[in-house]
Amino acid sequence: MAALPPALPLEPGLASSPGQLSESDASHLQLLAIFHYILGGLTFFFGLLPLLYVAFGFVMLANPGIFDEYNGAPGEHSHQTHEQMQEDVLFGKDVPPEPIAVEAMPEQELELDHNWDTPSQRVPPELKVFGGFMVAFGLLGTLFLFALATLMVVTGRSLQKRKRRVLCLVTAGLSLISVPFGTALGVFTIIVLQRPAIVAAFQRK
Repeated sequence: MAALPPALPLEPGLASSPGQLSESDASHLQLLAIFHYILGGLTFFFGLLPLLYVAFGFVMLANPGIFDEYNGAPGEHSHQTHEQMQEDVLFGKDVPPEPIAVEAMPEQELELDHNWDTPSQRVPPELKVFGGFMVAFGLLGTLFLFALATLMVVTGRSLQKRKRRVLCLVTAGLSLISVPFGTALGVFTIIVLQRPAIVAAFQRK
């Protein structure tokens, strides 16, 4: 009986057994996991930027008077006018033909003049609505980006462990909106996860 020829060596990149991934598939999954970790960190960093909208909205709600065009207290303009008129009389300028009568202000107006440092009384409600919108927009943007960053990290871990293939595909789809780096990563992830050997590897887990 003739002896059987020796088995041919496996080509590089092919799986050593049907139950294992090839070197190229394993390296691609590892690279995808690393890039998901990087993108998750960048997404978390950019998630801090919408907090600027939150801070700006709180400033508008807490002290909306800083946006007033008039930067003085009520009655200040009239007080300066009386001083100017006194200087005109003392220094020989035009004297008013009739004596200036200063009417007493009602108690309610005096109280408003005393409490001139409450700018919320002079602010239209539209400004408060806009401030609330800025706070809500900033909070929603931060929560969305933080959730997406967490999902990126979980997906990177899942790619390393070869688990939760559906979650990895969902994250790849959401990554498409992060142009250009997230778009390239999402497309490449979807392509790699469609390979039959990788699908079988996830199913065995």
